[in-house]
Amino acid sequence: LCNFISEQAHQNWRIPCRKLATVGTGLDDAFFVSPARARRMIGPKGPRFLSVGRLTLPQKPLHLIAEALATVNVPWHCWTIIGSGVDEQKLRERVTALGILDKTVFLGMQDSAQVAALLDAHDIALLPSRYESFFLTVYEAAAKGKIVITNDVADIRAYFTGSPSVVVAQGVTPDDYRKAMVYAIEQFGYLQSTVSETADRIKHDYNWSAVAERFLQALR
Repeated sequence: LCNFISEQAHQNWRIPCRKLATVGTGLDDAFFVSPARARRMIGPKGPRFLSVGRLTLPQKPLHLIAEALATVNVPWHCWTIIGSGVDEQKLRERVTALGILDKTVFLGMQDSAQVAALLDAHDIALLPSRYESFFLTVYEAAAKGKIVITNDVADIRAYFTGSPSVVVAQGVTPDDYRKAMVYAIEQFGYLQSTVSETADRIKHDYNWSAVAERFLQALR
């Protein structure tokens, strides 16, 4: 699935490198459709944030994102959350306690086409995580030309080095996320000018034809 897992298989279970092949995974074609409208500026009410993923806070600490949003010193318009999970009620309670429920929208599960359309309608994707195997949603958001705030998990830092629009937070704390948000907002124009190159690279590397060819090469 990714180099991170291949390295773990070798280091932790001593599987010889010659017996390992990383082929990756493909993205849904919905994420390869060009954005409806390129966003060069943030609206007058501030950025529209979007998060996608299972609502399991030990892995995806959206409650820390909520704390960052509640205390950030720049205006923001809304935070849309796609997904469901065992910690949804806990996250709702935390958002309420922080006083940002009126600007937070819980949409539940959505299909790929709906997620792609919602990415088009938002400015910045907030995708925090403590651990991943591949972290598909970061690649999906970046393929749709979004600025992404995320963490150094799986292959994220290695793959997106040289891609300024994917902002890797220094850690997993509200302060780390708050600093990343301020940076993304203040540098929005510059970061947005780099998204097309990153999107094109993902479309080249993670379309299903490319994945299938790597799989065939591994079989050969």
